[in-house]
Amino acid sequence: MRLSLFENYKTEKVNQSFVKNFSLSKSTVATIWKDRDSIISAYEKNINGCRRLRKAEKVNVEEALFKWFTLQRSRNLPIADAILQAKGNEFAELFEDKSFVCSNGWLDRFKKRHNIRSGKVVGEAASVCSSDINRWIENAWPDIIRNYDEKDIFNTYETGLFYKLTPNQTLKFKGEKCVVGKLSKVRKTILVYANVNG
Repeated sequence: MRLSLFENYKTEKVNQSFVKNFSLSKSTVATIWKDRDSIISAYEKNINGCRRLRKAEKVNVEEALFKWFTLQRSRNLPIADAILQAKGNEFAELFEDKSFVCSNGWLDRFKKRHNIRSGKVVGEAASVCSSDINRWIENAWPDIIRNYDEKDIFNTYETGLFYKLTPNQTLKFKGEKCVVGKLSKVRKTILVYANVNG
């Protein structure tokens, strides 16, 4: 509703029709109009569901942690709450802020302010190009199988216990796809296979 106030009324004059159309008191409309820049900024940052815009108390820690988080996500590195919390405390020490503790409550509010959600990491999607796969299946695969009998064409599936993998949950920006690059291949392996005939 607040954004429609700014769209419909471009002048700073708060008139009776304005107050009547939105069923608000003149002082409420005046306050919203006065804070319009911060309201529009919050909307553009996609802060959904917030009834009240709260500013961070520890601005240095907040900015440093957000920049660090943004950098790690640009590298597709998975980040858990505990990692973000530890990094927040590390920045507090760096800025010599003895009163700051990156509590669960502070972390939850930090994530809300920056639209950070938890999401599942979906394998090695960042290292695979689907158009290359489709092109290979259409162009190369028919030429490869042309000279073989069905009993000589095998499909294999490799599975195993990956015991050096990073977590499959990470913190991310709302709407961001969670992908990582190459994952650790240290594992115990089983190879399952069958030919086209079964």
